[in-house]
Amino acid sequence: MENQSSLQRYSAESLVVGSHHLRLPRRTASLLYVSDEDPDTVSSGFSIGITITFIGGQPKIETLSPSEPSTIYVRMLIKEPLDEKEVPRPDYYPTYAGLSPEQKWIYLCWLRDIVTPIDVGYLFVYYYGLERHLLIGEFDLAFEEILQLRKHHKHPSFLSYSNAALLHSCILRKRRDRLEELYRTKELGFLDNTGLLIAHHLGCDLSGDSLIHISHKIDGVNRRYMKLHPELYSANVNEVLREHYGEAYFPFAGRYDICKLPGSQQILFANISFPQEIRTPTLPDFFGYDPFSSEVKELLDDTHERVKVKLKVLRTSK
Repeated sequence: MENQSSLQRYSAESLVVGSHHLRLPRRTASLLYVSDEDPDTVSSGFSIGITITFIGGQPKIETLSPSEPSTIYVRMLIKEPLDEKEVPRPDYYPTYAGLSPEQKWIYLCWLRDIVTPIDVGYLFVYYYGLERHLLIGEFDLAFEEILQLRKHHKHPSFLSYSNAALLHSCILRKRRDRLEELYRTKELGFLDNTGLLIAHHLGCDLSGDSLIHISHKIDGVNRRYMKLHPELYSANVNEVLREHYGEAYFPFAGRYDICKLPGSQQILFANISFPQEIRTPTLPDFFGYDPFSSEVKELLDDTHERVKVKLKVLRTSK
């Protein structure tokens, strides 16, 4: 259980910090962690025990620290700046407690409308708490809030972290419905190692477009024609797949023994209070497995040469 005196979820739509009253959207308010304690005392208390099961791995029992970097400490000073543009940006890996009084003012005002532009440091202060909810709190509300943030905040670091967190929290919470939603709506920006682990687990083979999607992760692949002639390249990679395997799919699911894959440390969550085993676990790595990466490279190299020949023929005929 949590140390409820130091770390509490908030539900009221009016947040009182010092003498200031802030009206917040209901969903945002319900996802906040708020404390009336001194931030220096919250490292003590009970932690939360959770069971972690990663695809291809063994169950592990871990704990989450009661110290939450997004926690709003209502007794800490906030101050309206004379000029917001003169307030320095938050430090790397920011926490609410570590913000200056002026930065706290900017952050709390932003919470009234999270779709408005803001320095990514403030965005991460809020996002840390959403990651905690994905694991042990209001999963669906946090899931929807993160999707909302992703629509309006396109910082590469945030998109990358939230991409991994959404995928893995769906796995950890056994929410196949939400996982399918991410792929159905094409919310995820790229197919990464996690996507391959999921595809292998579900028994799915890879389409030609999926191979193109992961090509930037395969060393030595020439991607020139993918960019210059995407439709021609896609048609030819399907042609290559049919010649090799009888259909336009790479027989991925039953082709590799996941137990033989090397492990690599992967960043799944941004929240700096999570243990390393949760934030950056060691998972089976398809891109580091030579039988897989070499076979995909061979297929894409064959495709590249075919496109090259066909383009030459086209230029000659003209």
